[in-house]
Amino acid sequence: MQIAFSSMVKRLKGKALVVKRAPVIPMVILASAVSMALFAPFLAPYSPTMGNLPDKLLPPSWMDGGRTEFLLGTDRLGRDILSRIIYGARASIAVAAAVTLVSGFVGTMAGVVAGYFGGKTDAIIMRLVDMVLSLPLVLIALALAIAIGPSIGNLILIISLLIWGPFARQARAETLSLRERDFVNLARIAGCSNFSIIRRHIIPNILNTIVVLASLQVGMIIVLEASLSFLGAGIPPPDPSWGKMVADGGALIGSAWWVSVFPGLAIFFTVMAGNLFGDWLRDFLDPKLRQV
Repeated sequence: MQIAFSSMVKRLKGKALVVKRAPVIPMVILASAVSMALFAPFLAPYSPTMGNLPDKLLPPSWMDGGRTEFLLGTDRLGRDILSRIIYGARASIAVAAAVTLVSGFVGTMAGVVAGYFGGKTDAIIMRLVDMVLSLPLVLIALALAIAIGPSIGNLILIISLLIWGPFARQARAETLSLRERDFVNLARIAGCSNFSIIRRHIIPNILNTIVVLASLQVGMIIVLEASLSFLGAGIPPPDPSWGKMVADGGALIGSAWWVSVFPGLAIFFTVMAGNLFGDWLRDFLDPKLRQV
């Protein structure tokens, strides 16, 4: 009993150490971004689309000429920068969440089917994956967005079509290993169908890896959405988007730097927090790395 109690104490200490190493600041940043996206109407002091020309290009409140009611200043149409950043989080978070779910599901299913059945099915699916991974993301996404028109739905569809490849490749690699395990062979002997084996034995065992990959992809999705919005092929105006806000202030960087710098910082901190959280999640879910 003493040995069992000692073992339990060691496990609890190990979990406590992992919790202590949790990235608190990145988690706070991500929670803030999600909160802004969910509660934008309650958090934003002003409308993100309504401006007042007499108040255009006001500097942040702590600078000379700034006003306390416009904490981060205004843009060239007199719109509040802080309110537009808060509402812009909606576009970035919504696109990132939707694209991660769609591309993660499609890529995971394709990779599992390719790895489990092998043969011609594997060859066809993986050639498609190689083709998708070889495409220049921004260039192809820009061309497709211009061809079918900018909208949040089209943006989600376009980005999802272009980034499902890494999910498929990772799922296939995991499935190739799992399909040879004893518990899968025993399930075949017991008469389980291929669909049942995939649903009950393959997918649950690769889910941790897919979750980690999805968390690492979020930052890239946000940057890609911001890039397309910056180029005018993302979220259509007048809805605010961080990338479009950076583009709007590009010509004013010398005289009104706050118009583009603050939304740029929002992109930077959100993407950095997502990457740091993904790195921690990978270590936390991997037993070998967790023990180290």
